[in-house]
Amino acid sequence: MMLAPPDVHEDDIAFHSKQAGEGTYCTCYLAEYRGEVVAIKKLKHDCDWSAWRDIKTEAEVLSRLSHPHIIGLKGSGTASNGRPFLVLERLKSTLEDSLAEDITTLLPQRDLAKRWPLTRALDCAVDLATALAHIHSDAFPTESLLHRDLKPANVGFTVDGRTVLFDFGLSKLVPRDPESDGCQDSTPRKMTGETGSERYMAPEVAQHQDYDGKADVYSFAMILFYMAARARPFAGYSPEAMRAAVAAGTRPKFPTAWPTSLTALVEACWHPLAWQRPAFSEVVQRLNAIRAEVSSASSSPRGSPHASPTFFQRRPTLSRRTLPADLLQSHEASPSSSGHSSPSAGRSFHAIPGTFFRAPSSSRRKSLVPGSPQGSGETSHDTSPASSPHDSPIFSRGPSRADKPDLLAGLAPSSAMTTASQPPSMPRSMPMPARRSSSTG
Repeated sequence: MMLAPPDVHEDDIAFHSKQAGEGTYCTCYLAEYRGEVVAIKKLKHDCDWSAWRDIKTEAEVLSRLSHPHIIGLKGSGTASNGRPFLVLERLKSTLEDSLAEDITTLLPQRDLAKRWPLTRALDCAVDLATALAHIHSDAFPTESLLHRDLKPANVGFTVDGRTVLFDFGLSKLVPRDPESDGCQDSTPRKMTGETGSERYMAPEVAQHQDYDGKADVYSFAMILFYMAARARPFAGYSPEAMRAAVAAGTRPKFPTAWPTSLTALVEACWHPLAWQRPAFSEVVQRLNAIRAEVSSASSSPRGSPHASPTFFQRRPTLSRRTLPADLLQSHEASPSSSGHSSPSAGRSFHAIPGTFFRAPSSSRRKSLVPGSPQGSGETSHDTSPASSPHDSPIFSRGPSRADKPDLLAGLAPSSAMTTASQPPSMPRSMPMPARRSSSTG
């Protein structure tokens, strides 16, 4: 049985004039309750019955949860208009706000790396994974709690700097598989499909298939990619194009400077087959090892054999195979291209991260994913700002458009997502290069 949260009378709350945040069905206000500044979550006037159900579910769930990385519930009550409200721990900001503020600002690459370094992303990821491991495995003796709406807008930072998970309105308690060794539920069940936000939704949820706690693992992988790559996954794609891309096994392309251990973890977490994804208990262990690896490399003296790789100083690259041979020859022969590419060095051209994508090796030979990206691709539950051309602002330091009009025209993002070995569509006037069997791209 769920425990009833502490009852709060509306007269005991001194509301501030400042609004703390707003969602699809709820609005949060800053207020003072028992000498403490808190956040009051109230339903909007035009909400439907499902919003009433969600806020009551959230109150019941939070009353049974106590964890440093899960938002604290101070109490709940009923307003004079009959609508329920929650008294929650105050947040300083959300992960979505922090990422959007830093990433969409056109700052030099070095400044962006200082504001969202890999170590900061890993710290947040460990805290979030720890909270998810708790609700999947430890919070309830015989049940697992699935969040089902993981996204940056539902991850926040408290005033004292803790990363916390919140918004449990869509969460669901399911019986834990007795053969799962207490780790988490591992039995796919019939539950509501298309639950959550499209950009972070697992493919089995989007396709109305049976699912389990591994759907949360997929959503976590997308959030981790967003934090570590500083590029919104599937930026600029419509819901239809995004759904087709995910169903085809297409995933965001990794930055080349990432540690291989981090790449392997994210690939495992967003694996197309849910049963292949690790449990959060394993995710926490692997993240801690990666964080130690990165911290050790960062503290090594510059120039030593163990010196840190220049994370985020190199951009994700576009393979030389994706450019026509005649365009490569003309560019390499140009004096102004010195320092950007060289036949002997075999360097690749820079591309914008999060724009070109790849699929698992089994589907790399497939054709382009149908559908043209338009709009932000969020559902009504997603409160993140609409994507813009600045969703991924890490631009190449190559020649300007005036200096290299033909070259940059070839590097412009195509209208459809491509796989790793499939080049983006080129203008018809530019012939595709002959396939070289000895080249790996």
